[in-house]
Amino acid sequence: MTKKMVTCEEIKPKILDSINKNRIKAGQRLPSFRALAEEFGASIPTIQRAVSMLASEGRLTSRVGSGTYVTEQSQSNSKFIGVLLPYVAQRTGNFMTDAFISMRKVIIEHGYFPVSVEPTPNTSGEVRDKEELTLINKLVFQGMAGIIVDSCASEDSPIWSKLQQLNVPVLCFNNSGKGAGYLDCVSADNYHGGALAAERLLFANRKQVAVMSDPFDGTSSVRDRVRGFCETMEAAGVVVSPDKIISLRNLTLSEKESCTEVLNRLKDVDGVFGINDGTAIRTMNLLIQAGKRVPKDVAVVGFDDSELCEHVSPRLDSVRQASSHMGRRAAELLLERIENPANRMDTIQLKTQVSLITRDSVK
Repeated sequence: MTKKMVTCEEIKPKILDSINKNRIKAGQRLPSFRALAEEFGASIPTIQRAVSMLASEGRLTSRVGSGTYVTEQSQSNSKFIGVLLPYVAQRTGNFMTDAFISMRKVIIEHGYFPVSVEPTPNTSGEVRDKEELTLINKLVFQGMAGIIVDSCASEDSPIWSKLQQLNVPVLCFNNSGKGAGYLDCVSADNYHGGALAAERLLFANRKQVAVMSDPFDGTSSVRDRVRGFCETMEAAGVVVSPDKIISLRNLTLSEKESCTEVLNRLKDVDGVFGINDGTAIRTMNLLIQAGKRVPKDVAVVGFDDSELCEHVSPRLDSVRQASSHMGRRAAELLLERIENPANRMDTIQLKTQVSLITRDSVK
């Protein structure tokens, strides 16, 4: 019977398990490749590849002429906090900027220094997942004391389970997914936010509604908003058909063909929920250019309550997230993990309250 070949991807978590259980301590030299091969039932080249991958992720350090060592867990001495942010083109008055300002304030007040990184704009899916994970690993390698991660990965992405393997405290901000159950998380009550948007349109007697999503429609925050909206509508006797949940993943509103497709799918719609303010405003402008009157013909609700809501016509109704509060709580929770490692609190999944701000786009 042929013995199954063990891959380096299968060996990596076994080595990490040894590290995490302190059988191989931080600063200690790794056993020889031959010894690891015998322990894990793998070939020496497979062990070499697994070790090389772990070294590139900052978990192991190769010293010329000496061997491979488990990276020293320097977070107890480090004064740097890594923050992975989504790319934000509008730098003022938006949710993530306000949240980061609050994070930064708390981090600096505690004697630490924030180091922020952002993935390439306009990327999504596996390409973005890989870039986010690379940036996170670089932060670990640079000796961050802890990391706050606002990832745009889908709920099913493997990035969430990989975050749990890092040797520094990690807090998920705004989004999380399967495999992140043992990580702290701070997010808005996105489900309730979607419900508030639905209630606003129902109050205005809008019964032919659509949801405008975005390229990150697989994230937990977006899915919860859509679910809250659709289930609230359904409870009121209004069914949101699948063809009225319109993802911008493959659409670019600046292209004529895409605009036509969106408008065709919005035909006979009298209410729109934009999954964020940017999406809501682009949709509103598109409807107006097509001769629709907002809010008389079509009412529009956004999400985030960004500064932009006050600078469009009509002014946009939007669900407000407590961005500054969320940023502050995220920083406080991570610092608690860093400064009190012996205090093993249960994993915290904090959902902050949302509220609806009414203006002129729903009547």
